[in-house]
Amino acid sequence: MDKEVVIIPPDYDLFEDNVTKIIYANKVAIIDYHTFESFVIESEAFAGFEKKLFALLFRFLRKK
Repeated sequence: MDKEVVIIPPDYDLFEDNVTKIIYANKVAIIDYHTFESFVIESEAFAGFEKKLFALLFRFLRKK
């Protein structure tokens, strides 16, 4: 299986919130590890939008 990894450079790393977003099929889950609160959105539209944002960020970081 081929795999590619990109790293967010330290000068772009604004993510100190300890929150994770997981996109899977037609679901988007957001988890806050400070409070252990989470929620799942089950929506083709939301999941598709999040996948596009991920692809855009991945392409941008790949060029760095």
